[in-house]
Amino acid sequence: MESKLMEKYTESMYYQIKLTEKLCKIFCKQLEDTLNLPITMDEFTMLNIIKEHNGDIHQRDIAKMLFKDRANTGKMLNKLEEKGYIEKFEKVRNKRQVNILTLTEEGLKTIEYMRSELEPIFNGIEKRISREDEKIAKRHLQNVRDVITEAIELDI
Repeated sequence: MESKLMEKYTESMYYQIKLTEKLCKIFCKQLEDTLNLPITMDEFTMLNIIKEHNGDIHQRDIAKMLFKDRANTGKMLNKLEEKGYIEKFEKVRNKRQVNILTLTEEGLKTIEYMRSELEPIFNGIEKRISREDEKIAKRHLQNVRDVITEAIELDI
């Protein structure tokens, strides 16, 4: 017996998630171009992750959170450091030397600027989706990620 997935892949949950991801990438690129933002949405995400962890996060943690390889994450972090948005401090963690990342004042200002530019746009979108539907969607997406994560090995 053939699975539902193979019958009509384009109607599957996996395909719908893939389409949504592509639309989000297009949307983010348009925002970057239209608003002439100082950093990319991926860089903005990295700065927010660093801020949320109050200077107790390193490159590997960020790579895992973003599902990016460490080399790509390292390049992005180096770019943010060159722009003066983050600083790296060496620290011993689990008997290993790691670079702990913290935001600079310029990094904090950039986050606030980006939020002020993006907030009206995201608020307009969120007004069309109820809080309850948003919570349900986030919960279901987390469940899908959890199941898929169990099914694959992530070597990040």
